Amino acid sequence: MLRLRARNRASHVQRRAALLVALFAALVVAVALGACGTILDIAPDEPVGGDGGEGGNATGDGPATTLDGPEVYLDGALACPVSADRVKIVMGEVLAGMSRRETVHLSTASTDAKLVSIAVTGDAGFRSSTPTLVVSDTGASFDVFFDAGSGGVAMAMGHLEITYAGCSMPIAFDLLATRSSAAFAVTPGVVDLGVTACGTAPSPATLTIQAADAGSTASWTITAGAPFVAPPNGALSGGTADISIGATVLPMTPPQRFDSSLSLTIQGEATPRSIPATVLSKGGVIEFTPSILTITKPATSGSVTVKNTGNLAMGFQFQAGPLLAVTPNKVTLSPGQAIPLTFTSVGATAYVVTSVTVTSTGAGPLCSAGSLMVVVTK
Repeated sequence: MLRLRARNRASHVQRRAALLVALFAALVVAVALGACGTILDIAPDEPVGGDGGEGGNATGDGPATTLDGPEVYLDGALACPVSADRVKIVMGEVLAGMSRRETVHLSTASTDAKLVSIAVTGDAGFRSSTPTLVVSDTGASFDVFFDAGSGGVAMAMGHLEITYAGCSMPIAFDLLATRSSAAFAVTPGVVDLGVTACGTAPSPATLTIQAADAGSTASWTITAGAPFVAPPNGALSGGTADISIGATVLPMTPPQRFDSSLSLTIQGEATPRSIPATVLSKGGVIEFTPSILTITKPATSGSVTVKNTGNLAMGFQFQAGPLLAVTPNKVTLSPGQAIPLTFTSVGATAYVVTSVTVTSTGAGPLCSAGSLMVVVTK
């Protein structure tokens, strides 16, 4: 009897110990689940739209694209739509007491006019023709001057910034000029034809020879490296000569910078002058990834990534024939921006191969349209 009671007591102690172990284990699990719950609660608050890279939006807090009328805009794609046709102004030599003027042209990819502020710092000889300017969809221009005055440092340096509301990246470039006491001064120091649409010829720029002697009739000769063109020779009249420097039609290729030089010989100078010349082509360039899309039945749709690898924000339209629908079929992309395009088969039952056509929906040139083939098969 005593042995039976002892055995029952031991069994009771074991059951109680097992119960305590189970309760402790449950407590550990509850704590762990509570911690996991805290971590999971954080996850939905994190951004889900990407970091503004390919296929993502610019703000990282929404869907990759947002519908805005008939076209698709990436968030922030046109936040800084104003661009300038200059990246630097090198005015060259300016004789004492004389001035030099360069014109800057601004354009905008937005349909809304932008009020910009223009600030010039550095050498006191530099100034702008206006502190503010309204840039509409037809563009706007202002002048930058350098007044050599009667003295100062020989090499003058300045800085120009163009700012406007809503854009955190100002347009900024350097200003350079040389105060000269030589017999002849040549301006600008770099012949910059600015930014020109691919497939067109840039507007000419003027290279000026200024003599210290206002009555000088010295002759000059010039040769230009491709793609630049210039008259071969001439002479000063009243101490000055303005030489028109142009370029041939820029090719329909992805945007690039064309650099060359002009060799200028002025009567009375022993050594020819070498003057840099530059022009930048602009336009949109479409690239598809992948370049071949295969839709295999029973699937009815597939997607590719389309990207503007050009240097101009512009609108594009995509067409794939009657058997394929494209979504979206119109899109506006800034340089470097990308979105997915979805192609959906519309009643196609047989083998279909379609080449996608790309056209520009705005004034900007389409320098290169890329290549995309869509294949629908069973």
